Amino acid sequence: MKFLIILKNLNYSLIMSNSRTFLMKKLIAICPVCKKQIYGRDIDINHIDTKKIRSWPLRYVHCHSDDNTPLHALTMYIDANFSVRGREVSDFIKIQK
Repeated sequence: MKFLIILKNLNYSLIMSNSRTFLMKKLIAICPVCKKQIYGRDIDINHIDTKKIRSWPLRYVHCHSDDNTPLHALTMYIDANFSVRGREVSDFIKIQK
């Protein structure tokens, strides 16, 4: 029995590791303002602890800019499979520390 439990835990760990690797490379969304492609690595998916998320979809705000576009915030509504189910762009933002 112990061998079977250890094997199941190893398989689970391997699946989770492979899932995170896939999600890092997955195209999550394209910003409607600047057309930036946003991947799992851009939202630091490895640091999102799914056990601490109380309800889905997860609301995630991604602030970014480029040479042609000022800083703007894209809010993405991400489901449990890390697929974007909705998005909004903030017209005005102010970030304070």
